[in-house]
Amino acid sequence: MSVISDCRPAPSRPLAGRWPQRLRAWWVAGLRRKIMLAMLAAAALASLLLLLVFFAMYRGQLAQERMTASMQVNLLLEAALENAMLKRDVPGLQQIVVRLGQLPGILGVRILNPAGVIRFASEPRFVDNFMGLPEGLPAAGQAHFTADDDGREVLRAINPVFNQTPCTGCHGQLDSHPLNGVLVVDYDARTLRAQARASALGLTIGAALVMLLSCVVGYRALRRYVIAPVDVLAAAAERLSDGDLDARVAVRDADELARLGHAFNRMAANLAATYGELRGQQQYLRSLLDSLPDAVRVISPEYRVLAVNLAYCRLLGLDREAALAQKCYRSKHAVDEPCPPTLALCPLHALNDAQPVLKYEQRLRRADGSELVVESVASRILLAGPEGEQACVVESLRDLSTLVRYSQEQRLSEIGMLAAGIAHEIHNPLASVRLAVQSLSRAASGRELAVGEWQDGLGIVDGEIDRCIEVTRRLLLLCRHPDENLQYVDVNHAMHDAAMLLNYDALAGGVEQIEDYAEESPLVYADPGELRMMIFNMVQNAHHAMPEGGRVYLRSRVEEERVLIEIADTGIGIAPENLQRIFQPFYSQRADGMPGTGLGLSIVRSTVARYQGSIEVDSAPGSGACFRICLPLAPAAGG
Repeated sequence: MSVISDCRPAPSRPLAGRWPQRLRAWWVAGLRRKIMLAMLAAAALASLLLLLVFFAMYRGQLAQERMTASMQVNLLLEAALENAMLKRDVPGLQQIVVRLGQLPGILGVRILNPAGVIRFASEPRFVDNFMGLPEGLPAAGQAHFTADDDGREVLRAINPVFNQTPCTGCHGQLDSHPLNGVLVVDYDARTLRAQARASALGLTIGAALVMLLSCVVGYRALRRYVIAPVDVLAAAAERLSDGDLDARVAVRDADELARLGHAFNRMAANLAATYGELRGQQQYLRSLLDSLPDAVRVISPEYRVLAVNLAYCRLLGLDREAALAQKCYRSKHAVDEPCPPTLALCPLHALNDAQPVLKYEQRLRRADGSELVVESVASRILLAGPEGEQACVVESLRDLSTLVRYSQEQRLSEIGMLAAGIAHEIHNPLASVRLAVQSLSRAASGRELAVGEWQDGLGIVDGEIDRCIEVTRRLLLLCRHPDENLQYVDVNHAMHDAAMLLNYDALAGGVEQIEDYAEESPLVYADPGELRMMIFNMVQNAHHAMPEGGRVYLRSRVEEERVLIEIADTGIGIAPENLQRIFQPFYSQRADGMPGTGLGLSIVRSTVARYQGSIEVDSAPGSGACFRICLPLAPAAGG
């Protein structure tokens, strides 16, 4: 049993198609090959030109020498012919012509009469044939290359035989018959050309060898002094482009390529320094973004997320790489296509030169699939890219549920700090009540009390119970949740309640609370608990600004249908560069060194803005601070 395996080799590309590509790759591969081929081509072209020039020059020189020699031979022949004609030896003349035609290198000899008819010829077949006289026959004769009757290339020498006095008996008078005939000798031109070709070829080969030797020497010098340094520069440039910022070239000479090497080393050093600065700036910017408590991301016009901070990654439950790989609409709507601008608010389409900042709410989808509502503040920014500047969007995101939780925690924390003061305020009345009851009980067990004694004891109990009720009332007003249904609130009472709740804290910290209120008891339209919490925060911040004790001033005034609330202290004051930051969320810098949430003044400003009011602060380091809150006077009070 045999098994036939179908293991046919894969079809290969035709050699005709591969060789041009290989030749092209070989040509493009290196500078030395291009230079070598260019020098060889130049040497070959120069050799060819030398061959042509030498051949033409040598051929012309040989032709001129042959013409000179032929003219001398023709003169001798002419003399012999004239001698034979003077003796009227016609057979001897014919024999001379035949013998001349048999000499090496001579293809034919002819004597023409003045009419151009051949009278004598080395070849009898041409006798009595008409050949014709050349035009402009010179007296000294002429020679030129032409073809004979058999198609052979010949050097034809033509000499005129002029009439002389001894010849007038046969040829007539000199004036009427100046020419007796023409001697034509055809020399073989093939030997002439062969000699010229051989001489020119020899000279060309010698010149080519000299050029080839020059090319080899020049190429070796070029390779050593040009190509090798260029290869070193190319290798260093490749290392530099691959990220090796330590790539340098060794420079030994002082020529142009050495100056190029020095320039390359300076460029690499500057590039390394610039790259180090850019990396430092990039790290600084990343650290700056990561230090922000709010989530921040930068979006390109192509909906790509260009940069994020740690707060954004924690907000969505993603690592930095996954957050950067996710398109903005993917985290917003969990879709794979951009949001239609007509159906969803997109800051890339909504922001422009007329509206560079936009504040809105949106829902984001976390990595676990849950959704959260965030408050977004988007601004338009121009960033430089590979294709020029492009309009990007910087988006700050804040989790609203976290903000609400921080606000509630702030309130609960501040309420918790009241526990000691409230306990002190309630403990003293309860102690008085207990003493009064114990006194009445002891007196009643020993004797019968009079009505007056009972009334005095019960009056003390009733008064102390009223004090406890007043303290709990103030605490309840402070702790109640803000209500949308606003009420008339007495500003003086609200400020006095805050001062009373912080009375124990003031005594413990050596702080004197000085109250100075308007006589007409101004009313504002607000939520009682929220207004009291706002004033409470301001007074408590004043206590924190005086860790060594001091004075807090609580003042109220009525100025042109508005109520002015002032909370001033004699604390350490606020630095000028921090005046614009104290109202920012999460900014905290307490003078007593205790950590804070940084939301107190932010909530105060939000509360003041809700009641259509304003807040200002005057402060200087070492001179305390004065916060002024201006609220509209309630319509009932104004009328």
